[in-house]
Amino acid sequence: MKRIFLDLLILALFLAVMNFHALPKLLHEVLGLLFLIGAVVHLFLNRRWFSALRSGKWDAMRCMGVSVNLLLMACLLLVAATGICLSNHLFKDMIPLALQRNVTIHQLHVSLPFAMLILMGIHLGLHWHGWKQRLLPLFHRQKNAAVCRWGSRLMVMALIVVGVYGSFQNRVGDRLLMKQIFATPATDLPGMAYALLLFSVFFLYACLGNGIQGMWQRYRHRRQQKNIG
Repeated sequence: MKRIFLDLLILALFLAVMNFHALPKLLHEVLGLLFLIGAVVHLFLNRRWFSALRSGKWDAMRCMGVSVNLLLMACLLLVAATGICLSNHLFKDMIPLALQRNVTIHQLHVSLPFAMLILMGIHLGLHWHGWKQRLLPLFHRQKNAAVCRWGSRLMVMALIVVGVYGSFQNRVGDRLLMKQIFATPATDLPGMAYALLLFSVFFLYACLGNGIQGMWQRYRHRRQQKNIG
């Protein structure tokens, strides 16, 4: 259960760091460093995943999951490295001025977090079944379970709609294409509203990852039924 709270903390830190326009630069760097530490701890706690890569069957879903994880780790390293290069406080005296003013480094640092947001969402979606099993003990079924079920479905639908809206407001597509963007309609919003849009984009891709996982499981089930028949 402690891992779930760590993962939630990592997500909260990441959303806060992405809300850079609403934070003092020093706080942005401190939260970014805390996020990096949390991510390293997360990788350490899941270190068996690396050794397990050498065993087991490699089907399409496993290839996708590994690809998402490796891309996410690569983005994490690049965002951390470029963040250190652009530091105005914590690492300023360690970095040459040429790196601090490098346009490409700046572009990578402001664009890759949106790729990370998408990859983190897909990563969660692909592992949602495991999360669900660990979260269920925290909730108690109520007598009005049907109302709660429909309420949760409406909330999911609302977050998906807001996620699509947030993608356009943040110009996520242009970010991924590394276009030079100084501001978007989303950055004009208050900090909490901007964070909600970012979370909704994350949730949108978590639903996508969960949907892909569900379709794969149904496909495998049909294949098994066909082989038995």
